[in-house]
Amino acid sequence: MAKKEKVRAELVKAARKAFTVRGFSKTTMDDIAFAAGKAKSTLYYYFESKEDAFQSVIDFEGEALRDVLLEIIRDTRRTAKQKIYDYIFTRWQEFEKLGNLYQTMRREFLENYDFVQKYRRKYDKLEVQLISIILNQGIESREFSIASDDVEMVAYTLVLSMKAIEIPFFAEDKYHTIRPKLKALIDVLFYGIVVRE
Repeated sequence: MAKKEKVRAELVKAARKAFTVRGFSKTTMDDIAFAAGKAKSTLYYYFESKEDAFQSVIDFEGEALRDVLLEIIRDTRRTAKQKIYDYIFTRWQEFEKLGNLYQTMRREFLENYDFVQKYRRKYDKLEVQLISIILNQGIESREFSIASDDVEMVAYTLVLSMKAIEIPFFAEDKYHTIRPKLKALIDVLFYGIVVRE
């Protein structure tokens, strides 16, 4: 890793630590510089603003989660159906960890939902792409009966569904109550609610 990349990675970790302790609104660039043990001028060399540092932290978290989810997608031993289950359960576990890590930001999450979503848009697009890969694998293996033209729409709907579930549970710290119900929710996704004749 080049020196600049190494310094940037250290600064992102310091920003993550500062946001974890103080939340977004109370964290200053001084706090991040202090957590990094660097001069504020160094911080401004890598980040234009606190918002830019926050985006870098979101990107860092997103890349770590992406790597975990890609392992599931690339695993040739799993069926496409199993990959969807594992993707959703793994994603949920990782969000639960983040929820525990960022407890100081729970109120901000609710009060500034649009602000937080601005930073997540890039990751939402990535999730649609990742789920589309699994859906296409399921079409190819004849596990899913989805028209190829509908794959992106189905993936987008699934991402929106996961986000809708995560909002109240992140904000209210109720992850443990939804985990046992995830399989039932995924079964509704696979089989619907209508009795087949």
